[in-house]
Amino acid sequence: MKLLKTMETISELNTKWWYRLLKVVFVASLLISLLIAVVTPYFFYPKKVDLTQSVIRCDNGKVLDMSNYNVSGSYVPYNEASKIKYECLDADSGLNSEEVEIVEYAKANGKTREEAMQALSQYRTDRFNSEGVISMGDNYTFTVIYKDIEWLKIMFSILISSLTAIFIFELVRRCFYYIVLGSIRPKK
Repeated sequence: MKLLKTMETISELNTKWWYRLLKVVFVASLLISLLIAVVTPYFFYPKKVDLTQSVIRCDNGKVLDMSNYNVSGSYVPYNEASKIKYECLDADSGLNSEEVEIVEYAKANGKTREEAMQALSQYRTDRFNSEGVISMGDNYTFTVIYKDIEWLKIMFSILISSLTAIFIFELVRRCFYYIVLGSIRPKK
């Protein structure tokens, strides 16, 4: 019976083709995990909207406080868009062209201002209770101010995740040496 000679040094391991291939795979895996550790924290700390300085400007000049609505950046959920559109239309000084036609038509047919405004109110209610609000163009624009990115947190996260990846890979390497060579710190 032929006994296998046990390897005791890293130099002996380097003579084996499978060990050299394993080192290449190990280093490639380490580089990929470090790349992930460096890039990932940037996405965990995205730019945030400063709701105290950002505003919604209606086409009729009215300015709405953005913090009163559930918006994030330039994304506006449908229900919030409807609220904003209605608030922008509800300004006394800024009737859109369709509303001006309703008021003028009411005046031309001998209606009082109160009756014209009641017709306008009915028009708005009908408009916002129907699906027509989907096709209605936006009557507002955002002035969005972003908070500064928290670079210190990002850099700290990169440091911690990189050190963690290096530690895990070093632990795997030492376990491999212990299994193959019988020592955590083998001779060169």
